[in-house]
Amino acid sequence: MGENVEFTQVELENAMYRAVQMGEDIVLAIRERGEAFERAEARYRTAKAEAMLRQREGTVAQQEARAIVDTEDLLFDRGIARALLESAKEAGRANREGQATLRSLNANLRDQV
Repeated sequence: MGENVEFTQVELENAMYRAVQMGEDIVLAIRERGEAFERAEARYRTAKAEAMLRQREGTVAQQEARAIVDTEDLLFDRGIARALLESAKEAGRANREGQATLRSLNANLRDQV
């Protein structure tokens, strides 16, 4: 810890370029994972509604419980799709922080030149 690391202007600009490119890839991943989540959500909600409509006996709570059991796989898929979307969003936040750090380093380096 406390070790000084030196970067050249070119190295910093290359790192900034790579971070921007990565950010663009992350935006695409967020879009794709968002669409996948919405598809999973729609499949789950539709299947659950259909399962509820098939129920003829028991209280509403019992019918709901049976519908959830009947659509367990779709609920799981929806949860996975949501987790993947959230992980892509977190990668986007981390990328923005990294870009901000690189901009700050670049500004400081320019001041020293």
